[in-house]
Amino acid sequence: MYRTEFELTVVVPVSRMAGNLELLKKWIWLAQHKPICVVVIHDWRDQETELELVSFIKSLPNENVNFISGKFGSPGITRNQAKEYIHTDWVAYWDSDDFPNLDTVLNAIKQSENEDEVLIGSFETKNFVNGNTCEYILPFEWKLSVAKNPGLWRMIFKTEILQNLAFSDLLMGEDQLFIAKLDIFNRRVRVFQDIFYTYQIMFEQQATRRPTSLMDLKRCLIYFGEAISTTADLNTKYYQVMYLKQIISAIKYLLLRDKLFVLGKLFHFAKANGVVRTIKLLARIQYGS
Repeated sequence: MYRTEFELTVVVPVSRMAGNLELLKKWIWLAQHKPICVVVIHDWRDQETELELVSFIKSLPNENVNFISGKFGSPGITRNQAKEYIHTDWVAYWDSDDFPNLDTVLNAIKQSENEDEVLIGSFETKNFVNGNTCEYILPFEWKLSVAKNPGLWRMIFKTEILQNLAFSDLLMGEDQLFIAKLDIFNRRVRVFQDIFYTYQIMFEQQATRRPTSLMDLKRCLIYFGEAISTTADLNTKYYQVMYLKQIISAIKYLLLRDKLFVLGKLFHFAKANGVVRTIKLLARIQYGS
């Protein structure tokens, strides 16, 4: 067990966010007098973001925020830089454009048992354009819900289970791949219906709105297929739901020439697992059945 005055380390990659750091600054300021250590990692793309981050961190009254800057190239590789700064029992990976519920997360950690490896909470989305919100309350029969919405940011991890695990260099889908490599559905998980996190949608800087990131969906499908081939058979269907969701996203976002590659993956999945099973899994994604 780690010995520290902090209960949680939060790792936050930042890139090209100059002028859009209000939410990050707000929750980091609120965390100043809480047992939370923050590691802000700037994946350098512009001087303006660097200057804004440095100025803000220097203004903080306490020294519970570590700052790293460099050219890392992807969110996953950026997160990997934080390993030597994590000295708490629990770690979370949050995004720079969202807003966590700090007290709810800390309360969940207080309620955890020694054998717990992952804590997963409910979340809400907030539309950046119109401000509309939508709650996603996590049922205690949690696996299908998480397979459909496997947000890394709604999870708190026991640090010791991540020692031999690293994020990939994917620009999109690296969170889902990380969760699959961790074999989340076969871990000792405690779930909470309390909302851990507000996830912002329709934000210009998001990966789903960048053509260069979308191209990595093809590579992610290859890696994800390899990762779930090693998971326990008992929960294979949940990883298959995650995989099919990625296929659906790729068909939705990619150009026609790349859609053919994705449709080929769907064909091979149906061939390997049966058309009926594939249809049933797609129904689970659509209707939760």
